[in-house]
Amino acid sequence: MRLMSKCERFIYGPRKIKVISPEMVRDEKITRLSKLIRREELKQLPILKRMDAMIRSKEIGFMVEGVPRHAAYQSTKPDIMVKALSDTVNLRRVVILPDKINFCDWGAGMGSSGLAAHEYLKYLVKIGIISDFHVTGFELNDKFNAITEKIAGKMEMKQVSIINRDFTTLTRDELKPFNLIYIWRPFLEDFGPVMNKVLPRIRSGSYIMARDCWEANVLEDTSLFTKIFHPVYYIYGTKISLYRRTEKEAPQEGK
Repeated sequence: MRLMSKCERFIYGPRKIKVISPEMVRDEKITRLSKLIRREELKQLPILKRMDAMIRSKEIGFMVEGVPRHAAYQSTKPDIMVKALSDTVNLRRVVILPDKINFCDWGAGMGSSGLAAHEYLKYLVKIGIISDFHVTGFELNDKFNAITEKIAGKMEMKQVSIINRDFTTLTRDELKPFNLIYIWRPFLEDFGPVMNKVLPRIRSGSYIMARDCWEANVLEDTSLFTKIFHPVYYIYGTKISLYRRTEKEAPQEGK
């Protein structure tokens, strides 16, 4: 086996040690979580491929208010989720974190981003940045929900709730508890128009981490949302932007 040079060791660090974020260097639980989720995704790969083909041909979908909406399986790797949260926390002069964070994942899939958030928020409690947290994932696929609950059980994650429900049906009152929301295109049909209706329901002061959600142009409405910065900007070929809901009341839907 070829040994690394001094220059390589300086750039890359010791072999088999992956720096996940400045605050969670060599965190074994994040590494284990990544492996467990990847293993489950590989098991489901044939099904996901068939689903993708059927979705693209519009053979399958789920019904929302009588309209078929075609799901899209997209997974945010745990290390990307942790990096985005770490970048957010490190900008504390701009981002005023609540003492208790209620993190919500819209379209939770097999739990990759939500369970990674659980571990990072647990770490923030440990070092005294926040006092408490809870993670909630909304997902309509029962099989994915069962996988998420199995992984959470294996890793003894106790502050996680997985709910089988279409998040777009949540009312303003039902969204009030959540102050940090993550979203990455959980469906394909009419994503922009639907999200333009849903996002303004979020309570004022809440933060939204939006990954590649440019079709939701309501986020660019500066009276409703303040764009803070890009926690992860074109790293691993992706972009996650951070927004804060303003104090302005959103217009009533349907008007």
